[in-house]
Amino acid sequence: MPDWLILLALFCVCAWFLRDRFKPPPAFQIRFYEGRPQVITGKVTQQFLKDLTRVVVAAGLRQGTLTGLQQTGRIVLKFSREFPEPVQQQIRNMWICGP
Repeated sequence: MPDWLILLALFCVCAWFLRDRFKPPPAFQIRFYEGRPQVITGKVTQQFLKDLTRVVVAAGLRQGTLTGLQQTGRIVLKFSREFPEPVQQQIRNMWICGP
């Protein structure tokens, strides 16, 4: 195997490790189980949690995770695969509009 290929592979592994190592923690994480929310990390307003629960229950979701990631001065929402796209968009709209 050529030396440059070994160096490239080593560089990729190091870059992947450093990216994960220095990734900022989530601003918040909410886990749903049996349709009930549990804030795992961070803080969200009670109003957002109440509205979020209403949307999740109306959609018939039993479980899933919603994570807020800090990116360039704003929080981006990341959904687990249990959230269908229309529900994701409804939650994004709630997040942007806010109380």
